[in-house]
Amino acid sequence: MPSLSTLLLLGLLPLLLIGSAFFSGGETAFFSLTRAQRLKMTRRASASGRALGTLMGTRAGPDAGEQRSLLVTLLLGNMTINVTFFVITSVLLIRGEAAGLPAWLLVVLSLVPLVVMILLGEVLPKLVAARLAERWSSAVAVPMLLVHRAISPVRIAATAGVIAPLARLIAPSPQADTLSVEEIDQLVSTSGEQAVLADGEALLLRQAIELSRLRVRDLMVPRVDVAAYDLEEPVSELLDLVTRRRLRHVPVHRGGLDHIEGMVYAREVLLARGGLDPAAAGTAAEGGIGKLVRQTHFVPEQQRADRMLVEMRKTGRTFSIVVDEFGGTAGLITLEDLAEHLFGDIPGSYEPRGLSRVTEVRGREGVYEVDANLMLIDWPDRLDLPEPESELARESDVATLGGLVMTELDRLPAVGDGLVAGPIRLEVKAMEGHRITRIEVQRADGAARSAAGATEAAARPEEHA
Repeated sequence: MPSLSTLLLLGLLPLLLIGSAFFSGGETAFFSLTRAQRLKMTRRASASGRALGTLMGTRAGPDAGEQRSLLVTLLLGNMTINVTFFVITSVLLIRGEAAGLPAWLLVVLSLVPLVVMILLGEVLPKLVAARLAERWSSAVAVPMLLVHRAISPVRIAATAGVIAPLARLIAPSPQADTLSVEEIDQLVSTSGEQAVLADGEALLLRQAIELSRLRVRDLMVPRVDVAAYDLEEPVSELLDLVTRRRLRHVPVHRGGLDHIEGMVYAREVLLARGGLDPAAAGTAAEGGIGKLVRQTHFVPEQQRADRMLVEMRKTGRTFSIVVDEFGGTAGLITLEDLAEHLFGDIPGSYEPRGLSRVTEVRGREGVYEVDANLMLIDWPDRLDLPEPESELARESDVATLGGLVMTELDRLPAVGDGLVAGPIRLEVKAMEGHRITRIEVQRADGAARSAAGATEAAARPEEHA
């Protein structure tokens, strides 16, 4: 019959196991929280939120001092419990040996506590806490704060006498903590939901964050929409272009858009109009525009949009030619194009037809006809419909609705071709040559994808060969 002290020691083992899980899981949960999660939890009017704010700091960014103190508490608590657990198991094994237990059984009994502690006291709590960081943190925040305060004299002494001197001796200087784009996005979303930021402020910040994820090719005026002047043509063509399209600057080339030689300012062209010969070529020595041509700047289409904006601000440029990986002209980018993404639609130099048109089809509620050049990033602002979903378009970095349709069809489209992209059904309504100009948009009927386009493609194999 085991003695009362032996029974008490055996009863302590499960409690110590729970204590080990409490500290090891708490460590994983607390330090797995993102800044946005911490901010959301500490702003709750609850005991757990206030306790978490005290343990980790109430700011959106990490409070290094508070977190270091919490880490010391967690490590001291976990180490004390684990050492106590194995001391008790050693005492029980010694008593078992004295009671005449066989050697093989003593070996087994010495391994069981180790395996149980590793699995139930360390590994499993950490796995669960990592997956349920918010719930675990809320559950243990209040008791953890009580322990944190109870052992504060020991913690302060250990920190001042051992940990801090060793850290200064061996540990490198801490690096400045920075926020990732995803963390800033989470903070803005949380602040908007909790009315810390006004709707307009949150939208502007989200647009600025989104700008860092975009490339110049996502916002540029594509090559097919570029209004340019060939220096071999009569000057009258340039004058007509400036007056009819009301452009502020016009790229000039010789023999094609892949041979850009510079740009001209519309204001200078109009002021010098009296000295120009409308019938003469742009390159003519007399009556030409040679003196008006300015050097232009070229940028790769892969350049990040936010860096392009910073570069334009520093240099004072408002216009750049975008080139592709082969050195050909892919389009052009203006300061207005970048500003539009931040502040909303601005009538720009290269939008002579205005914004992408969105028209509700008469007599068909919830059905719209939109310009194919509608940017996918502008969809939520222009249409009160769920966004189309296309894995192919996402992988191909498609920027416009027309590009999404062509990517999904995987061939040149024709009027009447249709498909379903997630919750949205799209149908080609108008084309100019090989280019889609208008697309009908409506909610899908639940089908994964329409077969209309595929059926029509099979009926017209020669057309799409």
